[in-house]
Amino acid sequence: MKKCVSGIVLLLLGFLWFCFLCNRVMARYGIYEVFSYSVNESLSLVPFLGLGLTLIWAIVLLVRGFRQKAWKPLALLLAVLALCSALQFTWLYRLYQTTSVTTYVTIESINSKTLTLRAQTSDGTPLTLRYPMLVEAFLKTDGTAYYISYETNRFSPSQGTLAMVWDTLEPVADH
Repeated sequence: MKKCVSGIVLLLLGFLWFCFLCNRVMARYGIYEVFSYSVNESLSLVPFLGLGLTLIWAIVLLVRGFRQKAWKPLALLLAVLALCSALQFTWLYRLYQTTSVTTYVTIESINSKTLTLRAQTSDGTPLTLRYPMLVEAFLKTDGTAYYISYETNRFSPSQGTLAMVWDTLEPVADH
C-alpha cells in the first residue's frame, strides 16, 4: 500500500512539473488559452513546493530508516527522491540565472535552419537569439529596429530566446 501511495505521489509531482513546463513555454509568448493567467501564477509555485515536499519526504524517510534500521525497503524511493531533488534544485538554480531584457535591436542575419538570429542592440552589443518559427516571416535584415523582449542567462548574456516583438522602428531612407 505504501509503495502505491508513493508511486501516486511521484506521478502527481511529475504531472505538476509537466504542467509547469508546458505553461512556462506558453506563457513566454503570452499564450493563456490552455492555462489562464491565474493558473499561470499558481503554477509558478511548483518548483518551490516540489523541491520542499521532496526534501521533507526524503528527510522523513531517512529518520524512519534510522529509527527502524530498515534501509532496504526505502533505498529505491530515497534514490528517486534524491534524483528528483537534484533535478528540481538544478531547475531552480537555472531559473534564478535567467533574466528578461527588453530593448531595441537591429537584426543582422536570420538562420531558418537553426531558428536563430544574430542581432545588435542599440548600444552595439551583439546577440544570438533563438526565435519561434512563426515570427520569421515578420523579421527583416534591412536595418529595421525592433523593440523586443528576450530571456537570457546571466553567464551568457549575448545568447537567449526571443519572447516578444513589441514594435518596429523603420529605417530612415537616405535622400
